[in-house]
Amino acid sequence: MRGFLRWAGAVLPALSVAAVLAASGSTRAGDTGPGAAVFGLRNLAGEAAVPTPLPDGTYRAGGGVFAARGGLLRPAAALGDAVPGRHRLTGPGGMAQELILRAGARCVSTTGELRAVLALSVAEKSGLTVCLNPGRYMDLDGRDFPDAFLDPEARAPIVFEATDPEARPVLNMWMMRSTDPDRPNGGVVLRDLDFLLDDVPALPPGATGFVGIRSAVTLASRGETRAVLLERLHVRGTLGQARAGQTELERNLSGIRGLRLRDVVIRDNRFEGIVNAIAVGGTGIVVEDNRMRHSWGDFLRLSPQLLGGGDCAETRGVTVRRNVMSHVWSNNRIHPDFVHLFAASNVSCDVSDVLIEGNIAFPGRDGLLQPGFGAGLRGTPPGPVPARLPADDRVQHRLIGPGRATLPAPDCADGRGPRFGVQSDPTSAGPIRLEPPPGAVLRVGRSGPVPSLTLTAPGETWLLRCQADARTGRPYWQALPALPYIQGVFSNALPGRAAYSDITVRHNLLWVTAPAAVSFRDPDDRGIAVTRNSFLRPWPGDIDGDGVPNGLGDGFNTLFNSGFAMMDAAAGHELRGNVLGFSGGADDAGNDAGLRHDDGGRSLLARFALGPDGAFSPETASAAVALARPRADGLLAGRAMGAVGPTPDQDPYDWSWVRDW
Repeated sequence: MRGFLRWAGAVLPALSVAAVLAASGSTRAGDTGPGAAVFGLRNLAGEAAVPTPLPDGTYRAGGGVFAARGGLLRPAAALGDAVPGRHRLTGPGGMAQELILRAGARCVSTTGELRAVLALSVAEKSGLTVCLNPGRYMDLDGRDFPDAFLDPEARAPIVFEATDPEARPVLNMWMMRSTDPDRPNGGVVLRDLDFLLDDVPALPPGATGFVGIRSAVTLASRGETRAVLLERLHVRGTLGQARAGQTELERNLSGIRGLRLRDVVIRDNRFEGIVNAIAVGGTGIVVEDNRMRHSWGDFLRLSPQLLGGGDCAETRGVTVRRNVMSHVWSNNRIHPDFVHLFAASNVSCDVSDVLIEGNIAFPGRDGLLQPGFGAGLRGTPPGPVPARLPADDRVQHRLIGPGRATLPAPDCADGRGPRFGVQSDPTSAGPIRLEPPPGAVLRVGRSGPVPSLTLTAPGETWLLRCQADARTGRPYWQALPALPYIQGVFSNALPGRAAYSDITVRHNLLWVTAPAAVSFRDPDDRGIAVTRNSFLRPWPGDIDGDGVPNGLGDGFNTLFNSGFAMMDAAAGHELRGNVLGFSGGADDAGNDAGLRHDDGGRSLLARFALGPDGAFSPETASAAVALARPRADGLLAGRAMGAVGPTPDQDPYDWSWVRDW
């Protein structure tokens, strides 16, 4: 059943906040007010110290006794018999502080106090709301409190939330873990919490090259996690942008992970400064109204479930709607996909019944101006320009200009020519000139021979591939620009006979710079429907200020197209009503696949109007909607194409939810 939470024997619509709160017994602390002291009736003496203006002494209100010492206020005794609601603590000279007592709650102010709550038995925590006061809460590792949330369907949910959403607590991690993989955990709400991933322990470099790995929220660490709501979390990592010379290799930071989930809602969260935002597998998963920016990797990674021991299960019943990914910082070594479907740990199970609708993705100026990195290459440390580049295969040379280098001799004798990248490091102080060796040929794209290639902009990157001339068989170097890519919905083939089925991609606004806007190429895939999407390419204008609009320095690749559908035409998938760069096997009669990259923007202007700065590249989600509206007098007039119409009343989807971050 898609989009439902099952708690305490009831079936609750996952999209109803009121129903979730009613089931949990939680009262959202949104109207706490500045300076109020908040305690729960489940608080013990001495817990949850909060600042107070009251002088040292003992105070009574609402049937509770409180002690002020050194500017901090605490319960002087357990509050179990106090009266919930708003009260007032009054001190000498008319000095006072508002007091709020919350039924069914226990507030905490330190990591130790929170750990004490987590150590309670499951029965003691059932139905409890844990309110976290401002401060840092560190290393909440499920290995330290395993089985803390067992049997979610036999009890009321447990809520962890900020005491005051305007003064939020800051965590560095949260992990839920079971000792018995066959016994589920869950029944948890995490709400209005910040995660700052700034203390990742260093590890020896592994196969991925990462020397530190951390996720803000880890679910399903051994065993299935059920009935979880993650709402209004803000995950902040410490990764910087590639343009400033930063790399993701130091720390693989991610937001929310869980590959054995059931009935989980991930809603209205924010992610920035990390690699991947959300990586999940399971059944009955809702991912909606989330935002990701200034990050390196995918917004959503969707995989079959991992059961342990190499076993897996189908992922099905997933809804992905009203999410925004923007302003990516990647250099393409890890390039961002809005949705990346693949098999974690290379397991062979299906992914089915997935709805991806009403989402927005765009790179923004930040994403377009990042340096490139050849996919699948290994970077060298930055160094001076050598007189002759070595013939290293699958290496990206990071060179500090100025300087001039001779390319190695092209050798494609084995039928597979070497390939490598050359990047002008962001710290370069001058141009880098690449020349072919005597008697060899260098071509840029599909051009004729050129005497040299000059990298002028810091961060500028080119991919060199050894190719064989189709007529003479003579090897030559082909140079292609390497820019950061942002893809739409991309699938890697599942191993064995596993397949993607009943996948619907509709009403999405995806501004892509990679060839693939949507890709389902496995012949075993079935029931793929891609309808009424706008797969658009940014035309950024002259953002690098060199006087030449829409050039390589502006993040616009003039040598290849982007924004098309890679789908097996023989599989009978539905591909209808989309605006594309080109179809790649689609039924052109059912789509508008005429957006070209090499016509100076004529095909673009025949369909859309440019923005106020003369560019066709959004910086906000609302601008993405506005720019994607077709001209009423253009080639799309009167045609049911794309995710938006000329006016809001003609939209096939309700975009009124869009708010800029």
